[in-house]
Amino acid sequence: MTDKSAVFREAQRFLSKGQIDKAIWIWQEYVGQNPDGNIYNTIGDLCLKSGNRSKAIEYFHKAAEYFKDEGFVTKALALYKKILNIDSLDPKALFFIGRLNEERGLITDAIKYYLASIDAYIKLGIRDELIPICEKIINLAPANLSLRVKLAEYLQKEGYIDEAAKEYLDVGRISDEKGDVAKAREYYERSFELCPRQEAIYKRMADFYISQGLLENARDLLGKGIELYPDNMQIQLLYSELLLKEGDTATAKDLLLRILSTYPAGSDDGVAIEASRLLGDIYLKEGQKELAWRTYKTVLDGYLEKGLYEEAAGFLKNFRDIAPLECSEKLIEVYTKLGKEDELYDELLKLAEIQSGQGALEDAFTTYIEAKKVRPDSEAVLSSIADLEEKLGIAFPSETEEKATDEKLVDVDIFLRYGLMDEAVDILEKLKVEEPENMEVHKRLKDIYLEMNDKEGVVTECLILARIHEKEGRIEQREQALKEAFEIDPEDPRLLELSAATETVSTSPSPDSEFEGVEVIGFEEETETPKAEPEMTEVYETSVGTPSIEDFKDDLSEAEFYLRQGLHQEALSAYKRVLEAFPDNEEILAKVSDIKSRLSAVESPVSTKAEDDSQSFSEEMPPDIASETGPVTGGIITEEPVEEDVPEPSLDSEVLEIFEEFKRGVSEELEEEDSETHYNLGIAYKEMGLIDDAIKEFQTARRDPKRRVSAASLLGLCFMEKKLYPLAIDALREALKNIAQRDEGYWSAKYELAEAHEKNDDIEQALVLYVEIYGWDSKFRNIG
Repeated sequence: MTDKSAVFREAQRFLSKGQIDKAIWIWQEYVGQNPDGNIYNTIGDLCLKSGNRSKAIEYFHKAAEYFKDEGFVTKALALYKKILNIDSLDPKALFFIGRLNEERGLITDAIKYYLASIDAYIKLGIRDELIPICEKIINLAPANLSLRVKLAEYLQKEGYIDEAAKEYLDVGRISDEKGDVAKAREYYERSFELCPRQEAIYKRMADFYISQGLLENARDLLGKGIELYPDNMQIQLLYSELLLKEGDTATAKDLLLRILSTYPAGSDDGVAIEASRLLGDIYLKEGQKELAWRTYKTVLDGYLEKGLYEEAAGFLKNFRDIAPLECSEKLIEVYTKLGKEDELYDELLKLAEIQSGQGALEDAFTTYIEAKKVRPDSEAVLSSIADLEEKLGIAFPSETEEKATDEKLVDVDIFLRYGLMDEAVDILEKLKVEEPENMEVHKRLKDIYLEMNDKEGVVTECLILARIHEKEGRIEQREQALKEAFEIDPEDPRLLELSAATETVSTSPSPDSEFEGVEVIGFEEETETPKAEPEMTEVYETSVGTPSIEDFKDDLSEAEFYLRQGLHQEALSAYKRVLEAFPDNEEILAKVSDIKSRLSAVESPVSTKAEDDSQSFSEEMPPDIASETGPVTGGIITEEPVEEDVPEPSLDSEVLEIFEEFKRGVSEELEEEDSETHYNLGIAYKEMGLIDDAIKEFQTARRDPKRRVSAASLLGLCFMEKKLYPLAIDALREALKNIAQRDEGYWSAKYELAEAHEKNDDIEQALVLYVEIYGWDSKFRNIG
């Protein structure tokens, strides 16, 4: 049975007989073949009504996962809120809300819900999820050491020894970087004591001990490391460094040779490079310069790869007498990277002299050409180039003698043979001006630009070749040239313009083809789009004229969904979008009025009546299902959360202590003058129900004149929640006094002040304020 309408009718038949289990079975059969978030939600509602809470939560999770995967994050959030109203310790729901807060930048909220999910997993005996969540918390507050220490202690208590030790080690590292030596040593040693089998700890602690002159501690540490990890070359290297510091060069040398014997020659491994450097230092002190050079070459390559050019230059200068050619070539590379033109020029001349002395005239010629690029007017360079031109039988074109085109192309070949691309291009560009229709010149230029990865140059030459081919009637060759240009750079503006011109010529506009479609009004809170879009049929007809209510069925479906989940604000936003298009639609106006009434009721502490079991089942079914079958009589209503807010997660004493450490860490990091941060933190605390903390932050924030009005208003609302009405009145009066314009914000603050007076039993003053507001707008917040 795959037809949704038939399934619905069958489920309705069972429900009319009170056979909820059979209705659930019917929907389960259907959704097994046709996954649907609304159906999962319906099954969950039915399970909840039949008393099967665990099964209901299972299907609410399926619905949330479905909507989340389809890109409807707010729908998923609504379902997770629904789950937490049933089971406030559901770890998956707590984790999702934490992640959503993280994505929104609400770090404090995120950490609290992550901690709540950890607490829930622990109580359920599920331990595998703890580490990933802890890592997320740490990533959110990497510099909050008090939080991280508490988290490490918690991990240690729960038996995660390796993870706790790693966290202590990281706290030690951060303390070390901050210059807090005592704290760094404390946590390094705590980490080592907890788990000495951490290979990473030996380098960190050894470096720390050596930097503090605690050589004996370093020796004991490394001795233990070598005993535990005899094949760990990093620890062996650290021990050799310690030996050198203590003056035991012979033992250090033997150990370094032993380390290097485990690596292939020329290895780029970090340990091998550092061992080579230390061994090279020993050889240099012993006067064995050639041996030192051979050892240092590995180090040199490592420095160049890491961009340590100054260090590389220092090495190379010391060994110029041992390997003049190699050192000079490397120094040119270094000076080029460093942008030191004077040193580069001098080194190029030295290299050219070395190459000439070794009989490598062609190489010397190329080097002098490079030197000429650095100093074009250098007489020494020009003279040397002229001398080598004569010896090699090549020459640049003379300004007084004009060569034939064939001779110039021969010169191009010579320059290309020696890798002198710029000189070859210079000749060809001049030829292009002299002979603009010369196909050979353009082809050569195109090939050179292609080798130089000059896309613009390649496209230019392809376009010129295409024009020449077209002029001479070679249409196939023209198309080939254009094809090559598009393959090289399809985004070139000239090619895009050419494509547009071609399309304009090939297609004539018509009323039908000029139509661009209709704007689809989306769901404001959702930035994602669903994977499957409904196919539009008869677009042209429906896009012309007045829109119908059917055009907004997606918005209405969204609104009904949020209304069923108790998310009144979200439902109100969706209905208002439809109301903008249909301001006189009585049904929508009634819905908006009803939601506003519900919101007003929720704002006041009025007890809610039990839900009426006689309400029709069709109201609770997804709109797309109900619309297919019409109204349903005699059914069942699912339970809905009355409150829109996410239930405040409860934390046991240990997890709560971690959160308190986080808050203390945040307070320590904030400057008194950072009003914006205090203000944002106050909002976050208020949303989480931490009213005392919010009050503290808003009191700090309102000292800033820019934040005085908004902070005082929110402070007044916080005092209202605490039922401290006299304090709320003072804060709201302060906000009103500082509002310059009598806009909606002013009247909102006055309305809140009236409420504060009313709840403080000052009815006369409240009435005066309400009358004043009524005179401004009789429909403001249902004041009439």
